[in-house]
Amino acid sequence: MALLDAFTDQAGLAIENAQLIGVLTERGSALDAEVKATTERLQRAEALLESQTPFTPKLDYGPIVAHGVSMQAVVRVCDKVADTDLGVLLLGESGTGKELIARALHRNHHRRGANLFVAINCGAIPANLIESELFGYKAGAFTGATRDKRGLVEEAEGGTLFLDEVTELDAALQGKLLRVLQERECTRLGDTRPFSCDIRVIAASNKDIEGMVASGRFREDLYYRICQLKITMPPLSARAEDIPELAQTFLAEAAPTGHLRLHPRLLKRLLDYSWPGNVRELRNVIQVAAALCEGDVIDERAVPTYHPLALPTQPDAPSPASTEPPSISIDPDNPYDPRKSWHDYEQMIVAKAFAANQFQARPTAAELQIGLTTLYKRIHEWNLLDQANPIYQAPFRYERGRHLADYLPRVFMAAYQYANRRPYIAIASLKISQGYFYKVMRGVPH
Repeated sequence: MALLDAFTDQAGLAIENAQLIGVLTERGSALDAEVKATTERLQRAEALLESQTPFTPKLDYGPIVAHGVSMQAVVRVCDKVADTDLGVLLLGESGTGKELIARALHRNHHRRGANLFVAINCGAIPANLIESELFGYKAGAFTGATRDKRGLVEEAEGGTLFLDEVTELDAALQGKLLRVLQERECTRLGDTRPFSCDIRVIAASNKDIEGMVASGRFREDLYYRICQLKITMPPLSARAEDIPELAQTFLAEAAPTGHLRLHPRLLKRLLDYSWPGNVRELRNVIQVAAALCEGDVIDERAVPTYHPLALPTQPDAPSPASTEPPSISIDPDNPYDPRKSWHDYEQMIVAKAFAANQFQARPTAAELQIGLTTLYKRIHEWNLLDQANPIYQAPFRYERGRHLADYLPRVFMAAYQYANRRPYIAIASLKISQGYFYKVMRGVPH
């Protein structure tokens, strides 16, 4: 017995040491995740500080909002080139505000700003008509030409000609436009006498114009003529800092009396949405929602049902008229409750396992595969020794033998699916760090 007692003492020490090592390992992993999350927060904070550094454009940009770093970079370039005659090529997705920038460049030119800004969408006019629209025609030049007509080039004399979707011009017209820009003179259709033209050309495209040049679909010499300076407009998804002010601007347009405001839940949806239609789509959504809303607060119920922003959401408080959330399950026994954070789920799992093990700590820690010291801490924090604790009545079924770590990816994936596969919404719902979320989800098939 003495020998056995000595042996069990040593075995007990070894087990306790192993448990302590497990606790330290668990804390080390949590610390690594926290360090990673803190690093990510620091990087975001640095970017936010940079974006909120006081920035005052030198020129007047009217309704253009430029709080984000990417849009401020565009405005800084425009500050430098607005009062020049450089040919500017604006590239970017449809709806990013290329024409607004073109108008700002025109308006801030000391001489051209007092003259006309003439815009033409090269993709909206049939190829057989765009030449006469650009260059004008002489009476009798073709059937129906009963009088002389000034073209847009002539109308823009002393001002700015904006060629939107310039890549839609056919090859023959590209050559004629190149000659106008090189020689600074233009000839109407049916006429033989050219006239001089003093215009600044600003062009725009939402296509890969450099790829079109490489493949021969756009003239290289015209490209270099219109692209003395290239400005790429950022998509709205890359300038989320601007979304709140843009939304308020469009809301003021839709409701000049100022009696409408956006619900914070809808504003969060605006920030999380990817905006494939960019600023134009945001403006349309706000205008329609302002028209459809009931009362003074615009929430997602005012968004048309066909738009992704109108997806069902968890209401602030239970209401008979509220929309039921989508049915998402953690496992066959437990539906996902978006009102609960991961901390809430962890409490329920530990409590249910503790009760299943007759409120004994050691078997509970072994079953959940967590450190005994960690479990004792949880029992004390959550008052689990009180068997009347309401947490034991929570509607959650614990499956015997399942580790706590087994529930992590299940709960995280359920939150991810409920959030329509938008990680930032899932992270906010679970109330965890980004680093911890991505660490758990790394090995989970999506």
